[in-house]
Amino acid sequence: RLAKGGADVVGVVLNTVAAARAVYEELKRKGEAILLTGRIRPFDRDVLLKKYLNRMKAERPRESGQLFVAATQTVEVGADLDFDALVTEAAALDALRQRFGRLNRLGLGGRSPAVILKKRGKEKDWVYGEALDETWKWLHEFASNEGGQPWIDFGVKGMSALAEREPREGLTVCKGNGPLVFPAHLDAWAQTNPAPAADPAVAPFLHGEKALDDADVQIVWRADLEEVDVKEWAIILAAAPPITTEALPLPYGAARRWLARAAGTTAVADVEGVALTEEEETPRRTALIWRGEENSKVGAEGLRPGDTVVVRSSEGGCDEFGWNPDCDLTVRDIGDPCANARAEAGGGKYRIRVHPMVVFPGEKESRRELRDAIQSFADYDTAHEVEALVVSVPELAEAAKHVKWRRAKSYTEGGLLLASEKFEVDEKKKCSEQEVDETDENDTGSLTARMPLAQHTAGVVKKAQKFAQRCGLDGRLESAITTAAERHDWGKGDERFQRLLEPLWDSRDEFLAKNDGCSPREYLRRRRDSGYPKGARHEFGSAMLAEAWADWPEGCDAELVLHLIGTHHGYGRALPPAWTDDDFEVLARVDGREVSVRGAHRVGRLDSGWTDRYWAMTRKYGWWGLAYLEAILRRADCVRSREEQEDRR
Repeated sequence: RLAKGGADVVGVVLNTVAAARAVYEELKRKGEAILLTGRIRPFDRDVLLKKYLNRMKAERPRESGQLFVAATQTVEVGADLDFDALVTEAAALDALRQRFGRLNRLGLGGRSPAVILKKRGKEKDWVYGEALDETWKWLHEFASNEGGQPWIDFGVKGMSALAEREPREGLTVCKGNGPLVFPAHLDAWAQTNPAPAADPAVAPFLHGEKALDDADVQIVWRADLEEVDVKEWAIILAAAPPITTEALPLPYGAARRWLARAAGTTAVADVEGVALTEEEETPRRTALIWRGEENSKVGAEGLRPGDTVVVRSSEGGCDEFGWNPDCDLTVRDIGDPCANARAEAGGGKYRIRVHPMVVFPGEKESRRELRDAIQSFADYDTAHEVEALVVSVPELAEAAKHVKWRRAKSYTEGGLLLASEKFEVDEKKKCSEQEVDETDENDTGSLTARMPLAQHTAGVVKKAQKFAQRCGLDGRLESAITTAAERHDWGKGDERFQRLLEPLWDSRDEFLAKNDGCSPREYLRRRRDSGYPKGARHEFGSAMLAEAWADWPEGCDAELVLHLIGTHHGYGRALPPAWTDDDFEVLARVDGREVSVRGAHRVGRLDSGWTDRYWAMTRKYGWWGLAYLEAILRRADCVRSREEQEDRR
């Protein structure tokens, strides 16, 4: 009826994702409709907004055609949407005022029609609780009667005046007071690697005592895992790690229920800190908790809020509008489109996973052709055939111009990985907000662009000094950070590490900080052949060498320097990693002299003194202060590494 009254864009706002989807399914039978929820992959959301935003935004051309917008609380903030008419499910007063803020935002014309609907029954709403009922009563108390229906002015001035004139308790959701934060909580949160077994949930401190969900879990779907044992997934994912724009955020409880194939997975809201009371479920879907190549966990039994869970595309649960747990259709793998969109904005490298299930998910004949071409990829003509098949996919055509076809690497059985050599982007297009493709927690980050150790170190020192000065640090702290930058990679003087970077390296060659990339499988082969121990960390060798060198600038806090060196990849807060090794020598060349240490692995012993240093530095500089100082060195290292890739020709 509202649409027939001349409203081009009609918003229908519901309190749960399931209700919004049910309404969308009904509305699309009556006309053009879309579904907007916060439970959607960011890439899919951007695609939707690109297609429809010009028809929904405030300064849109009028009479652009009728459109129904079924949505959840996600429309209360974010995009500048403007509805001509509104239908909303009853909610707490503050939520309703947010929703009405999307109605006739520019104040064009006279009245804008809206309807508030409330379900029959006495059952308390699980999203807004008693606040919904209290708001409903309050609205009826002050509504006028027009044509036999209660009406109320929800305009900004009218509603503000009424709320001020007739205040009432209980119209908004009260989440209660959060628990007190004690130093013990901060001590636990500050320990990041490894996280302590007693790791307090953050949600109650943010959302109050009634918060039932600690945080979201991120779900990622990948098509190239279909016929692969889950134990091999981490190696495959390491070649093309998941990124945020391809992950769907889902409340922890709902994620557990879905992974367990339990009932109740549709009950999801877009409100933080709100969840159904639930029983613990045992996960049954095949899944992997992605925590990097070496720390990922097969299965989802150890799932924690904030984790990223990877499942096969065939598991279903998602469509173009986001979370759809009842859908068992294969989910589109958007990993490469996400990575390439980021690369175009200056945040990473172009990549293509040339895998039949990724490139041609719904075309059996094309999959067969690509599979045959990949099997005989060594021949140039077949390489050309593979390229022709990939370029035939419109969304891969642009990325295909940037990747290096002659440097394709096998990353899984029947799949090739193609990538550009550097961040290929015009300076004017560099992104400032998108996620940047730079990780510093794994030694595979040293396999990017060939770079001598001395040259890389000089660049990091320059960046660290600049960042420290711009951050306004005093000379003593600036000296500690620049000294740590000078010595942060000395541990790469381990000849086994050098052979990991360059298999043909010998002791007469200069030390390398980085070398050209290789596939995860090739990396594992190099590590085995080089003899570099699994779990070994070069930064702790750097710290031991710096301690042995013991030549400190005047006034420099040597203990802080050693801590910054050891933690510049995120490890050692508070326990250093442990690995087995013999009494191997690690060598550094400093100002024409050499310094060496043996047995760097002994830093992992409980009596090594590393943990004592961590707590001493935490007490001296504070929980936030120490992390701040660490961040300056880590960013200097990451930014310099990125520049080295951008400068590569």
